[in-house]
Amino acid sequence: MIGDLAEKGHKHFAAFVHRFGEAGTIGEMDCFYSYYTTRHSDGFGENHMAALRDLVPVLGLAIKSAAQVEIARTLGRVYLGRETAEQKIKAVLWYSDVRGSTAISERIGPDEIIPFLNDYAQASIDAVHDAGGEVLKLIGDGVLAMFTSENMASARRAALRAEHRFRHNIRVLNDRRENENRPTTTAYVGLHVGEVFYGNIG
Repeated sequence: MIGDLAEKGHKHFAAFVHRFGEAGTIGEMDCFYSYYTTRHSDGFGENHMAALRDLVPVLGLAIKSAAQVEIARTLGRVYLGRETAEQKIKAVLWYSDVRGSTAISERIGPDEIIPFLNDYAQASIDAVHDAGGEVLKLIGDGVLAMFTSENMASARRAALRAEHRFRHNIRVLNDRRENENRPTTTAYVGLHVGEVFYGNIG
């Protein structure tokens, strides 16, 4: 990276790691990393570095706050749903389940189990949301979701788009995990079209 920056005329590179502290950690996000470059012939002066040292903690707080908002939004969608009124609806139901997760969990380290499950759950959740569906519940390593529309043909097409996207997400994820020498798997997807009662309890 430094060589590429130098070829583009950059003269000075400064990197900062601002740690949030144990109480400020959000999941695996425990710090804010940023870097800055300049093409000025003299590089960064002391006044520039002082300004950056003042800026980084504030910028890190802004990034952390934005991440918290996105996490809260995701949790709300997953556990509460976008719609909360009890109703009888026609929908396409989606259920995806990771293949062989129990056997894989038994042969990997305890610290690898949660990241493994999170990776494959995220592949499913992203696919559902990208196609306009709604995640209703996480069930172990499974994801329950639904697709609704006044035109059920549109809901069916959306569910099939999500399934196609899910397969793509799995391929990309498996390529990354294989490069990291981490276990990989695939998933089942079941789709059902019909009339259901839908609503939150509690």
